[in-house]
Amino acid sequence: MKSRHPEKQRSISGKLKSRGLFLYRSRGQNFLLDRSMLEKIADVVGVSREDRVVEIGAGVGNLTEVLARRAGLVVALEVDKGLHETLRESVGHLPNVEVMFEDGLRVDYFSFLHRWGHPYRIVANLPFSISTPILFHLIRQRGAFHSLHLTFQREVANRIIARPLTRDYSVLSVMVQVFMNPRIVLSIPRTCFFPRPKVDASLVHFSVRREPAVPLPDEKLFQAVVRAAFAQRRKMLLNALRSAPGLELSPAQLREAFNEAQIDPRRRGESLELLEFSVLTEAIGRALNN
Repeated sequence: MKSRHPEKQRSISGKLKSRGLFLYRSRGQNFLLDRSMLEKIADVVGVSREDRVVEIGAGVGNLTEVLARRAGLVVALEVDKGLHETLRESVGHLPNVEVMFEDGLRVDYFSFLHRWGHPYRIVANLPFSISTPILFHLIRQRGAFHSLHLTFQREVANRIIARPLTRDYSVLSVMVQVFMNPRIVLSIPRTCFFPRPKVDASLVHFSVRREPAVPLPDEKLFQAVVRAAFAQRRKMLLNALRSAPGLELSPAQLREAFNEAQIDPRRRGESLELLEFSVLTEAIGRALNN
């Protein structure tokens, strides 16, 4: 299939080649080119002049430019040195755009909260190869912002919103849904990107929960239990947790924890609701402390 944006592709390719830069599909470096899709994203995000927006991985500034026409301020983060310079050339002249050489995987998002004094929006067309690590980093700093709009491969987006007893239900589903309300708000065909990826994408909206969806007296233990439960999906929970690092309990202790939580140890992790994971974690925590 021929590209829908040959002139735009040549323009971007020319800018990058002049700096000796190349894009790699294997790294998930895919720029959104389709102007109508960029406008749709801005419409869905609902940015207004009252908003401060942090854009992660701004690339060459296609989305940055569209957001800047609507937002009060856009802070565009880019860690690739070559792309950072290209980004400055593309949007650095705009009065309400600030370009920063920052890694979205390491930046302190609370620094923007302290700077502005109130939560803000985060928008990103994430590199597919690091989208999940960035999402977990954002979950850890969820108190800094009030909403996220992030692009993912469609399969990853489906895992984020998946429910129990479905094949997509996973560690990602549980850990996101405990702290946020995610929903897919826009489908983005692969033809909107350059280089064109092998898969379509989805824009996912995340609103931050004021409180976790279920009680979490020990967040680290909760995550350890969830990861162990999904590590070997076909294993019964008793066997999956018995061999998990950090959960050094005897079979008898584990059975007692399951009994206290009123959960059948023969079930599999993919069948547990968020509240059941919470109750089981509390029971395991008491067993570990006895």
